[in-house]
Amino acid sequence: MGRELASSDKPVSMAFTAQTRDFVLPPDRRKPAQGSNGLEVEHRFASVPAAFFLDAAFSDTIDLTEAPDISALDKPPHRLRLSTAGLVASFAALNQTCRLVENKR
Repeated sequence: MGRELASSDKPVSMAFTAQTRDFVLPPDRRKPAQGSNGLEVEHRFASVPAAFFLDAAFSDTIDLTEAPDISALDKPPHRLRLSTAGLVASFAALNQTCRLVENKR
């Protein structure tokens, strides 16, 4: 995942939630990359069990929640809701491809 950073942004943790499962991406400690538009971009990566996306496929949304900055604990966390429309079909296609690759080994 990547996101553009404003000059005032500070590193924060992000939680991904689907139904009752969630996982947290800690702040990136590496220097942000320079985006093509001149803004800094931070990238985050995590290994997530396939079951997380399977569960998410049968709900309407995946929620991304940024932990509030320590200096702004009185403000609500920033939330972003992503639609899971099409995730069931995508997950099925990915699962089929993985099985084909595994069978060729």
